[in-house]
Amino acid sequence: MKNIHPWPDSCFFSMLTVRVNLSERTIKALLRKTTFGPRTRCLKCGSFHIRMINKRYWCKKCRRFFSLTSDSWLKGIKFSFKTLVFLIHCWLKGYTVETVKDLTGLSRPTIYGWFNRFRLNTPQISKHFEGTCEIDETYIGPKSKRRFGSWKSSKVPLVGIYERESGQVKVRAMPQATLIHIWPFLKESIHPNAISYSDKYRPYWPLKKKLGRNHIIVDHYAGEYSQTNHIEGFWSVFKRKLRRIYWRVYAKNLNKYACEIAYRFNTRKNPDKPLDFLAKSIHFKDT
Repeated sequence: MKNIHPWPDSCFFSMLTVRVNLSERTIKALLRKTTFGPRTRCLKCGSFHIRMINKRYWCKKCRRFFSLTSDSWLKGIKFSFKTLVFLIHCWLKGYTVETVKDLTGLSRPTIYGWFNRFRLNTPQISKHFEGTCEIDETYIGPKSKRRFGSWKSSKVPLVGIYERESGQVKVRAMPQATLIHIWPFLKESIHPNAISYSDKYRPYWPLKKKLGRNHIIVDHYAGEYSQTNHIEGFWSVFKRKLRRIYWRVYAKNLNKYACEIAYRFNTRKNPDKPLDFLAKSIHFKDT
């Protein structure tokens, strides 16, 4: 007896198929402008005496060949730039590897590898937060039956900073949730004149001396939750996305997945297009 399904397979894939209307020439022009600037130059010596030989650039000064991708994280690409832009689109939309495999014809290891490259080169916020900040931590890991004691030993701590004015967030995985590991992250992320809030977690107690009167500690046991509501809400979004998109994440890879979800959260109001992500990621690595 035949299986009768009301929706044929072609209809399912036609809904997910996205056409890349950009030509190979347009994508190369964007990469050239992002990589070299207004004029093609050698990235090693800075010389403008460049020749094109067999579709590769040749520097007359340092006498070496180079290409658009030789000095960036795109090195080693073996398919067209249109396929690359389509892969970035699928990654930004959260398509599964199996779906992308059927749409592009690439192998699973290739898709996994490039998705991992996108994750590693996701642009992050590098400036200091100057507004009102909320600091909080959470633990990611397997469920433990222990209620007390060393239940945190099997989990990885994450520390997050949320700026109210911009609605942006920074996240980083820590080896341990102690002041020695937390303080360098806070120092490079929060401006000295910014006002910050945190709960009464023990590693935050010395922050009163380090940040001065600009740091305020709230007591959750006394019902004071309003000052850290935004970062608590972000942890809820973070855990939901981590569980739905990547049901299993190893501890050594948690930081790059955290950076990816933070990037999606920071661009939630105006999601980046594939070319925007490509330009930002290359520029972010160069700086």
